[in-house]
Amino acid sequence: MEGDQDLWKEFKPEKLKWRKRIASGGYGDVFAGAYDGKKVAIKVMTGSAFAEAFQREVSTWIQLGDHPNVAVFIGATKDIKSPKQLKISYCIVSEFLPGGTLAAYVTKRKEIALSRKLQLALDAARGVSHLHSKNILHRDVKLKNLLLDGEGRVKILDFGISRIEDTDMSVNVGSRGYKAPEVMINGSYGCKCDVFSFGICLWEIYYQKRAQLNLSTTPRIGDDCPEDLANLMRRCWKDCKDRPQMAEIAKDLEDMLSKTEDAFGSQKNNQFGGCFFSFLRR
Repeated sequence: MEGDQDLWKEFKPEKLKWRKRIASGGYGDVFAGAYDGKKVAIKVMTGSAFAEAFQREVSTWIQLGDHPNVAVFIGATKDIKSPKQLKISYCIVSEFLPGGTLAAYVTKRKEIALSRKLQLALDAARGVSHLHSKNILHRDVKLKNLLLDGEGRVKILDFGISRIEDTDMSVNVGSRGYKAPEVMINGSYGCKCDVFSFGICLWEIYYQKRAQLNLSTTPRIGDDCPEDLANLMRRCWKDCKDRPQMAEIAKDLEDMLSKTEDAFGSQKNNQFGGCFFSFLRR
């Protein structure tokens, strides 16, 4: 941890200004705030039991560096005076993402254009792919851990249970409904567990609702879903060894988005719109 501290020693806790609490979870509370005049999110974990989780999350975030689809890490500290502090508090400060969670974004809108859905999924895929390029598993990929910035771009965060892939992993962690089969049976697993979870996210983005799943099922894909997108979901849910890499998923989504945008352009210049609608109805 000492080496990590050297990387964020420029962070000055006394500059941190606290505002209202905006979220709560198993690892603590999240507050809105300001640091050096910029809006920030402040994640607080209270109690010495969170010392290891704090160290792990900070270390992970530092390794990720800068990426447009990963929330920006600003700094971290411990023994901080947080609102209504009762015990030792560990604090992680990141950029404030005003667009809220992707879960709220997709479920609260009546209809989102296919091109926008694909862009949201592509942003998320690029974020997870960046983690995997650093040999880091997120282990809790879900729409609530994907947030939107002020420009509508998706960024991934919450690295509290992330791990380096070369460690021995067999612990059943993550969120119900998103976990891969190999995780649920406490088997050995690697980065492909995130791919399975991403497939559930992809279904939820397209259908704009939460998947209601039993432990051994994946959501039903209707005939209304474009064939390329439906096939990508199914590939994410294959046996672990047969799932694609996240970089491959991102490339496939790029291709689908390009097709959709090209088709929309053709539709605008063609009163029948045949190309665009044939893609939607495949």
